Amino acid sequence: MFIRFAYLVIGFVLIIPVACAPKAAPEVQPQVSRETAKVQTETVKTGWQAEWDKLIQAANKEGEVVIFAQAEPVTRNNLIEGFNKTFPGIKVEYTGMGGSAIAARITAERRAGLYTVDLDIHGTTTALAQLRSFAIPIKPLLILPEVKDPKYWWGNKLDFSDEAEEINLVMVISINPGVGINTDLVNPQEFTSWWDMTKPKWKGKIIAHDPRYAGVGLASATFWYLHPELGIDFIKAFAANQPVLSQDRRLIVESVARGKYAIALGPADAFLDEFVDLGMPIRMTNMLKEGTFESAGWASLVAMDKAPHPNARTVFLNWLLGKEGQTILSKSAGYASRRLDVPTDHLKSWAIPDPNVNYLPSHKEKYVNMRDEIVQKLKEVFP
Repeated sequence: MFIRFAYLVIGFVLIIPVACAPKAAPEVQPQVSRETAKVQTETVKTGWQAEWDKLIQAANKEGEVVIFAQAEPVTRNNLIEGFNKTFPGIKVEYTGMGGSAIAARITAERRAGLYTVDLDIHGTTTALAQLRSFAIPIKPLLILPEVKDPKYWWGNKLDFSDEAEEINLVMVISINPGVGINTDLVNPQEFTSWWDMTKPKWKGKIIAHDPRYAGVGLASATFWYLHPELGIDFIKAFAANQPVLSQDRRLIVESVARGKYAIALGPADAFLDEFVDLGMPIRMTNMLKEGTFESAGWASLVAMDKAPHPNARTVFLNWLLGKEGQTILSKSAGYASRRLDVPTDHLKSWAIPDPNVNYLPSHKEKYVNMRDEIVQKLKEVFP
């Protein structure tokens, strides 16, 4: 009995400290602000992503990018609208003008100490012959992986017209049969060869993009001059048919669509499509048997030195060379993009490059360097 009582007393004594011990205070959790929580949940950006975000911030502070280009109004407006949907903080000042006129303007401004343009988009003759001294290397401005990675581009490489592959980036593959006709005046089956333009029946009935100046006319003449089945003999025979020469791209197409002339040499796709949509009797011929050339059209890039908005220029450049920018350019201008992931279902069949065909790359520097020689020949043939 005594032993049982002793156990009860001991047990009671042992229980009392436990029961009477104060409860531990709950652990106080630190207060986290919404801003801190947001940072903690975001993935830390590094490498090109961090560089890209920093660049966009700087571009938004500049607020503007100035571009000189030859794009038709539809292409210009679509590019501006597309860019501003993604980058609303950067205004695009876009001046459309021919290559020779733009080069003269930039040169005059530079002589006066004015630096107004960030990016020029024109043909390769303008870039290499007139703007080279104002150009900076483009590759260091390329940031987005989808722009820099060669696998996205035709031939698995970025295409440049200059031999050093630095200053004049070519965005498109412009392929064109080169001849537009008024189908009320010309049977399409009559045109299977470039030589068909030299037939006496077409004397005085051809309007052509002037081959003595940079543009599709000179690119065509370069192709003729170098082709073993054409050459200077073809050029002389063509000149003997007294074609009207013009640098007005719209006038060339409209005058054939309205029947003033029967044949247009070097018609601009965008204008041709406009008149086709209006039901006018104009169309391109099929590819002629001697073939044709590939060119940059008006879609090659020069990044200008001493650019007034260098960060905004780099943002626009990377956007334009991405899938979104190139798709807008291709659909608006009718050029096949050199990007492999840009669709071609909107293009004419002859405008889609065939990987099995070797087109004369008339935009390359070695051919551009021949153009002084070719232009001199042309000036002798076309007084």
